[in-house]
Amino acid sequence: MSHLGKGLSALISEASTSFTQTESLRGSSLLPLNIITFNPAQPRKTIDTDELNELASSIKQFGVLQPIIVRKMDDKLYQIIAGERRYHASKIAGLEEIPVIIRNSDELESMEIALVENTQRADLNTIEEAEAYKKFSTDFGYTHEMLAEKFGKSRSYIANTIRLLKLPEKVRKMIINGQISAGHARAMVCTDNPEEIANKIVEKNLTVRDVEKLAKSEEEEGNSKKSTAMPDNALLEMEKLLSSALNAKVKISAGNKNYKLTITCKELNELDNLAFKITLGNAK
Repeated sequence: MSHLGKGLSALISEASTSFTQTESLRGSSLLPLNIITFNPAQPRKTIDTDELNELASSIKQFGVLQPIIVRKMDDKLYQIIAGERRYHASKIAGLEEIPVIIRNSDELESMEIALVENTQRADLNTIEEAEAYKKFSTDFGYTHEMLAEKFGKSRSYIANTIRLLKLPEKVRKMIINGQISAGHARAMVCTDNPEEIANKIVEKNLTVRDVEKLAKSEEEEGNSKKSTAMPDNALLEMEKLLSSALNAKVKISAGNKNYKLTITCKELNELDNLAFKITLGNAK
């Protein structure tokens, strides 16, 4: 398993618009854009169009100040490890070549570098970050402890971030689109109706603290219901007792504050007999 060296942060550090940043081009090579491809496993799935166009304008004026990182796939193709925005912006700017640093990296190390770069630059939304951690876990066998150590996060941060993937797709899209924050998402992830809460956040401009209160109130209400509700096995026994006494199929379902009794009669005469038993208390 690869280990990211101490020089990684320097390799992928944020470039400023100062011309002294041209020093970072030393040791790089120029490659044609048409032989470079993006990585389908890139953690970031969305790129802001306005930001991309701004970067393209900067590249037109100053050029690419920091090389992208690529790995060689074969004699005619290189794959981006880090720097996909610079790659796309360079194409928009009309460049034919781009400065690159070529690394001899396997798929795992390429993913590590891409995730570190994006999290350092805050380019990933929380869902993309969660998906990246999950991929490391499922595809490469990383535990939460290993992920925490590798990427400088706490174990609880890793676990809580991955847990966001349990949210409904609609809510995950709201996070990606920036309608609700990561803090909102973490506060609602264990609630029974996250979609309803997500809509309230947008409609009423709820704070994270507001959502935490809603979640706590829902939890307390749920605990109260559990303590007063009749156990499932007791309901089954009561269904059997009533079915036998009434000679009809009986179903008992628990509601929020009450119980619903459903008696099924297949024929009209069964219903007539049932009514007789109930009103007169006659067993026969």
